Amino acid sequence: MQAQAEMQRVAGRAPEFFRSPVGLTNPRIFRVTGELGLKVVGYTARGLDRRTDTPEKIVGRLLRKLRPGAIFLLHDAGVPRERLLAVVTLLLDKLEFEGYQCVRLDELMAEK
Repeated sequence: MQAQAEMQRVAGRAPEFFRSPVGLTNPRIFRVTGELGLKVVGYTARGLDRRTDTPEKIVGRLLRKLRPGAIFLLHDAGVPRERLLAVVTLLLDKLEFEGYQCVRLDELMAEK
């Protein structure tokens, strides 16, 4: 509750969604997030981008799980900045080529 209040104070609104660390959940996670009014969200594909794979291999791994509503997991820390930028650029280019549009999570959830 303290984290929610602090994020509300800093960002002007409290989070609506929660992704548990490493994507692991259990009944207690669902109970607490339910009490806080949070929706638990996972991911449909992991880039495994902390490995030393090339951007092409990381993006290929993600695209194998591509479908409408897919949620991809990439890291914003612990990976070389240049590789992260290359992965995101290549991924966005491939998604656009395939006719997909990236949307915020709240927009995706409103469509369901």
